[in-house]
Amino acid sequence: MNKRHCILCMLMCVMLCACQGGTSEQETVYGKTEQSERPQKESEPTDVNTEFLEKYDQVIAEMSGVRTALLYLDDDSVPELLLLKDGEYRLYFFDGSEAKSIPLPDAGMKANAYGTRYSIENTEDEELTFFWFEYAPRKGLVRIHDGDIEKRRDCYLSYEAGVLSIELKTDDEGHTWNTYDAEGEISNEEFSDRLAKMGYDNLICCAYLYGDVETAYENIGRVSDTRKVLEDFVSGKADAVEYVENRCEVPEEGFAGRSFAAVNEELTAGESWWEGVEYVDFDNDGEDELIMHGYAGARLYLDVVGDTVYKVLKTSSTTDVSYAAELEGKRVVARTDLTHGGRQYYRVMTYDGCGCLTDWFKLSAGYEGAEYGAGDNFEYRDHAISMEEFEAIRDSIHQLDLTK
Repeated sequence: MNKRHCILCMLMCVMLCACQGGTSEQETVYGKTEQSERPQKESEPTDVNTEFLEKYDQVIAEMSGVRTALLYLDDDSVPELLLLKDGEYRLYFFDGSEAKSIPLPDAGMKANAYGTRYSIENTEDEELTFFWFEYAPRKGLVRIHDGDIEKRRDCYLSYEAGVLSIELKTDDEGHTWNTYDAEGEISNEEFSDRLAKMGYDNLICCAYLYGDVETAYENIGRVSDTRKVLEDFVSGKADAVEYVENRCEVPEEGFAGRSFAAVNEELTAGESWWEGVEYVDFDNDGEDELIMHGYAGARLYLDVVGDTVYKVLKTSSTTDVSYAAELEGKRVVARTDLTHGGRQYYRVMTYDGCGCLTDWFKLSAGYEGAEYGAGDNFEYRDHAISMEEFEAIRDSIHQLDLTK
């Protein structure tokens, strides 16, 4: 019996030691995971070397008052670093050993986070607005807002291996829609064609900026429920941003927000029978935006970036009656002046999912008397056209039937 007891005791000791050894090894692995490995996104490969995070941390450590995000400009497994510092965006990439700055194509070019809307959008709207950083994930496409506070210029850039190049540009100097490629001026139609062919119609906003790289990495690919954000605004749970009141280190702290009730009261001039809301995709991104109705046909167009409802466009007079429409397969906003004698004006605006104007044209008829005739003046994109051409373009603008 003693011998049996001895053998049993020895076996139990061996098993106990094995179990303790296994537990000890497992605890060591778990401890290492908690202290050394960074959290992985479900959609990301789990074997990604995260050395780049340490290098990006070093970039931020040398600055103060920085907001940051990580985003995939190209199709490799290492994200690029986006910084917002002193009202301008900066980009960095990891070359395998160091974090390096991605310079803009021209020395005097800026990637502004603050500016104004185009004057052709609304000549009376000179309030400061905020530009979220815009890019097409993994496509190497970026749009920046260049120019000074009085003169806006949008630049469409391509990215590859740490280098940004100019592809297209727009401005509204002279109160006309001017479009360019890297060589010089091109027609508006050619610009729109290239925009679509190159993929710039798929730009999105980098909606969230953070105080450190760790948090930015944990939130790569974060998205919001845009319909819920809009409905929260309409129900009074959140405000909408109409303009920027102050430039702040955390941009949202400088936004001037107002409640739905306050906006609605102003838009309708306190006369409730004018009020109404429509959920409709007016910017071709496949998601509904919000249109608020106001006094005598006034309209306020609102969109969402992240958790923020913001103003895209406001129209508010009998010479500026607007509606969402479709033109050649695209959603547009048509602004009309049709109630005054001697003229018929259409200003047609195309927006993308970032709330950015990508095309604009004026179609007009000028005449004396009650009706126009073949001998009167007709223009399209600042060029004379015939009456038949005017009518063909006008009739191709189809107001959306939002009652369906």
